[in-house]
Amino acid sequence: MWTHENIKRVLLDLSLLVNKRSFLGVNDHYKKYNQNWKNDIGLDSIEVMELASYVNFFFDIFEYNNPPYLLSSFEVDDWVVKIFNIKNDHPTYLNFKTSGTTGISKSVKHSEDFINREVEYLSTLFEKPDYIIPYVPSYNIYGYLFTVGLSNRFNIPVKYPSEVDWLTLSPNSLVVAT
Repeated sequence: MWTHENIKRVLLDLSLLVNKRSFLGVNDHYKKYNQNWKNDIGLDSIEVMELASYVNFFFDIFEYNNPPYLLSSFEVDDWVVKIFNIKNDHPTYLNFKTSGTTGISKSVKHSEDFINREVEYLSTLFEKPDYIIPYVPSYNIYGYLFTVGLSNRFNIPVKYPSEVDWLTLSPNSLVVAT
C-alpha cells in the first residue's frame, strides 16, 4: 500500500502544519526530489524537531523495535525511505487527530487493516475516477483515505488544485473537500 510518493505527500502536508500554513493544494514541493527540510521547505531546527514528532506520531513509529531516527538527516527523501522501509516491513497503525469541532481535539489510532477496509468500501461508492483533487491534507483522515488509500486502490494520480485546468476538468474527477 505504501509508496514513496504517498509517504512524501504526508510528510510535506505535515510540514505545512508545522509552518502553520493552510493546505491550499499547491503542488510546489510534491514532485521535486532532493529537497532539504531547511533550505527548500523553510523549516528551522526547532520546526524540524516538531515535524519529526508529528511524523513519529502519525506513522506510529515508536511502537516499532528499532525505530528510525529521522533527525539524523534533513533530507526529505531520506525520511521517506526510512518510513517506507519500516511501514512496508511492519504495517501497524496510523494516528489521526480529530479537529475538535465537537469538543477537545483527540488522537484516534486506526489499524492499517481497518483503513484498508474503509478504502475498499469507498471504492464501491465511486466509479473509477480519472484523478483525485484534494482540498484537505493527507494527515487528515478524509484526506488520507482519498489521496493515499483510494488513489492506490484505483491506481490513479492525485492532481493538486494548482495543476487543474478548471475549464477542461474531466467529469470523472473526484474532488475531496470536507
